[in-house]
Parts: sequence; structure tokens; C-alpha cells
Amino acid sequence: MNIRNTRLFALSLCISLFLAACGPKKPKVTAPEKFDVTMRLPAEPTGLNSIVNRDGMKGLVLQYIMFQPLTIDNESLNIFPMVAKNMPIVNRMADSSVHVTLELRPEARWDDGSAVTVADVLFSLKLCILPWISNGAVKGGFADVEDVLLTPGNDHKYTVVFKRPYFLASIIAGDMNLFPKYKYDPQGVLDAYTIPQIQRNDPKLMADSAVKRFAEAFNSEKYSREIVEGCGPYKLEKWEAGKRIVLRKKENWWGNSFTNNGSFFKAYPDKITFEIIRDENTAINALKAGTIDGMASVDFKTFTQTLQKDAALQQNFDFHTPDMLAFEYLGLNARRPLLKDRATRKALAYAVDADRIISTLMYGLGKRIKGHITQNRPEEVSAQLTLNEFSLAKANAMLDSLGWKDTNGDGIREKGGRKNTLKLNLLVNAGNERREKTALLIRDDMKQAGVDVHIEIMEMGAYINALSKGNFDMVLSGTVGSALESDPYQLWHTASAGGNFTGFGNAYSDSLIMAFRVEMDPLKRIGISKKLQEEIQWFGSVIFLNDMKERIVFSKKFEELTVSEQRPGFWLGSLRKKP
Repeated sequence: MNIRNTRLFALSLCISLFLAACGPKKPKVTAPEKFDVTMRLPAEPTGLNSIVNRDGMKGLVLQYIMFQPLTIDNESLNIFPMVAKNMPIVNRMADSSVHVTLELRPEARWDDGSAVTVADVLFSLKLCILPWISNGAVKGGFADVEDVLLTPGNDHKYTVVFKRPYFLASIIAGDMNLFPKYKYDPQGVLDAYTIPQIQRNDPKLMADSAVKRFAEAFNSEKYSREIVEGCGPYKLEKWEAGKRIVLRKKENWWGNSFTNNGSFFKAYPDKITFEIIRDENTAINALKAGTIDGMASVDFKTFTQTLQKDAALQQNFDFHTPDMLAFEYLGLNARRPLLKDRATRKALAYAVDADRIISTLMYGLGKRIKGHITQNRPEEVSAQLTLNEFSLAKANAMLDSLGWKDTNGDGIREKGGRKNTLKLNLLVNAGNERREKTALLIRDDMKQAGVDVHIEIMEMGAYINALSKGNFDMVLSGTVGSALESDPYQLWHTASAGGNFTGFGNAYSDSLIMAFRVEMDPLKRIGISKKLQEEIQWFGSVIFLNDMKERIVFSKKFEELTVSEQRPGFWLGSLRKKP
């Protein structure tokens, strides 16, 4: 460009800038309006420690606080990287071990601004397997983890070593809630021990009083209510016992730049409040009054016969009924003297009318099931399974043949004298009215078979404790499944401390479970699974009742609620307030 043209260009630029300055001003870019969301919580969690606390309520809250390297996407129902930046890389080694490599997103941060690193992954995995920690519900999933290999010069990349093939290895390597090491173990107590030392219960570890004290503290209420931190979009602002739990969106949360990477990175509400309202009628009144914006797991009758038929509610609320990947069952404790005989358990099963439970209490939003395989995987259900048959005639005849007779005319069967009467307690968790009504139906039917059923309704903490210790005869319970193929170990292995409350199992069923876990061929796994299903039905400690649809009511003043088959069935973070 010559000098003359340079001067003309400079003059032109000045004129353009002057005209722009004199022209109409552009509107200011304003930050999105902050808004709050309030959801009903039907019961108070026993705590917000994802390892120690076992009740289902904790997950409704913790999903906004704690993230994992990998999780199941609410919409696609496929595995996707959450805190990990890539899908796992799996390598089968010559010695039959399996190496799974993951790398964390370098953007991921804790509340103090420090990076989420492999040290946090290693610490979180140790929590899942450490003795003295109440980790029975998760420990089995990591039984085959042999070690974690670090990558020199890269504190975001790690490799989990499984000592043998494991069909879920690629998922398990990233399937742990991440705990900030700096917050939960500031003294570095667990740094002294490796994964191999912990897995083999190294004598030095077992004698270390500092580790025992750490575990006791981690099990305590302090780490379930006071110290609750993760790398998710929200943090615990306050917990008013018996009233509400309040979460606040983190300022400048690291995940804000990943909103196109799945629903879990959408965190638009500034505050999420969970109002603890045990009574459903009270919750419905709060919904109508606008005190809460939504509620889930609404009673079937109320949802279908009252709320969906209310014109005003139809105008102001949306109704969602996604399938639930879950099942409910009546468990019979095979460890108890009165129920240790399989024939007695079978006789009692004839006195359970699952069809009446569905027609009377579920109003078309549930269906009978034959086993534990979730409804999204029908091809995996054994053709040999049958629905539990209801026949009081068969129940009475079978109990007669087993020597259970009502010899004194009081309506209760006994065997070998009045001290050995067929009286059974039935546990139900408090806050679940439908289960309480289900218990009443079971009690009335079993009464006609000469069985005296005493219903015990327990608060969640006491309920879980009774199950864990085996202090029950029968229990009404349910299990949340997964969109993915599940490991049967936790629910069905005799050594499981996490979910096999009914005492199911023997050497044969255990061998099926272990064979299933190491089989890498999906078709062969299905064959093994079908044999296990048949063994579970034969054993008879679990009477499968039904699966169901979720029932969600949510205010129309919001849009873009993510509803999913994957529990808990919704993600409040994606909500936006309508203009």
C-alpha cells in the first residue's frame, strides 16, 4: 500500500469509527435471569455419602453434587464420559489381565479451584474397597481390581488393572463418585497404602489405628451431612433436618462450557430446593399452592384418578410417565427358622396375589414380572420362567402336607406345638404409602392360608439396618436396575454384603455368577444369566411382583425437563424458565 492510499485508509477508518460512535447504541448483553426450582422429597435421606448411605433418597440429591468419570446418559441410555474426557480404552493382556485407560478432563475442578486429578480417582477407589468403611453395597463391583497405574508426567491419565477378564471392566474403571482427597483426607492417611495392599488386607494396614480412625470418621454423620463435596454443578448450601435440603449452583462451574455434551452438563437453575414432605396430600396441596414446582413417584391412584383428571392442574402442570428400570418384590428370609425350608417358601408364594396388587394399587401403570432382568432387555429373560401363581387352595394344601396345621382353631398354623406358630413379620419402609397398602393385601391373603403376618413400618435408617442384619422374616422392597447389563453379584451372590438380604444362593448359583462376570461374549453371558434366573425362581426367597412407570408432575412455568428411564427419572438441571 502506498503512502497516499495509506492516508485515505486512515481517514476512512476514522470516519467509520466516528459514525459508529454516533449511531444507535447496541443493547447491553444481560446475564440470564436467575431462577429457583423446588422439588418434593418424599423422605429424608439417611445421609449424603454415596458409599455409606444406602437409601434411594440420597441419589435424588447427590446426582447434582457428585460426578463420576463415566455415567449413563439420561437421553441415549449409553455410557458417556462425564469427568473423563474420552471413552475407556480396553486392552486384554497376555497374562489374562485387563487394562482400562481413562483420562480426566483437565477443566474439571473442585470447589477450592484445584484440578480433579488421578490422586482423587485413586482415593475414591480406595474408599470403595477399604476395610471398616460401610461400603458393602459397592465393594463387590471392585473385587477384581488389582491395581491402578499412573502415567508419568500426566496427572489426569490412569489405567485400572483387572486381574481377570470382567465384562464390566470398561465401566467399573470410571464408575465411582469422585471425592476430593484434599477435603476428605487432608492428612493423607490413605496415601501410605496401595490398592494391592488394601485388596489383600495387608497386615500393616490391618494393624494401622490411623486408618481405622479415618474409616470410623468417614462412616460418621459428619461425612454424610456436614462434609459433602463433589465436582458436580451444585453444592450443599444447607440441610434443615426434616424440612429441606438446599443446593446452590457453583459460580463459574467448570462444566458450563460443556453444555452440548449431554444433559448432565446443563445446570441452569441457580438454586434447587428439595422440600421434605412425607405426606402426599400435603405435597399435592403445596403443588397447587405453588410452594413446590414438582413431585415424582406420586401414588398411582392419585396420579391417574385425581391429578390427571383435574382441569386446573392439566392447564398448569405436565404429566410424565417414563418406564422405570426397576422391580419390586416380596423377600422371604431363608436364614430364618420358619422360612429355611424351600417348600414352605413355595407354599407362601401361592398366597401372594400380584395381579390384585397391580389392578388395585397401580391403575394400569405396572405389569407382572418373572425375574430381575429389566424390561428394556426382554431378550435376556429365560423362557423357562413363569409368573408366580396365586392359589390359596394350593397354599393351604401344601402347608397341610408340610405339617403346618391349625390345631387349636385360632386361625394360625403351628407345627410341633403352640410355640412353633406360623407368625411372620413383614418390613415396609416408612413414607411409601403404596407399599404399606401392598403389605395389607399380602397380610389379608396370607391370613386365609393360616399365616399370621405382622406389618412393621420402619424409618429408612432402621429399615436398612434390619435388612443388613437379617432381622426380618419378610420384606417388601425394590431394586433400581440399569439401562446397561448389570452384574448379578451384589444382589445374588452369597458373599454379597450389599443386597442379598434374603439369603438366596448356594455353590451352584455362586458359580454361575462368577462365570457370568468373566465371560466376555455377550451371547454366552445371556445363557449363563438365564440359568441363574431359573435358579432364583427355584430357590423361592424372592417373589417378583411388578415393574412400573414413574409418575412425575411438573410445573409448566418451566421447559426442557429431561425425563428418562434411567433412575431417578429426571434431571432438574436442564430446566429453563419460560419467558
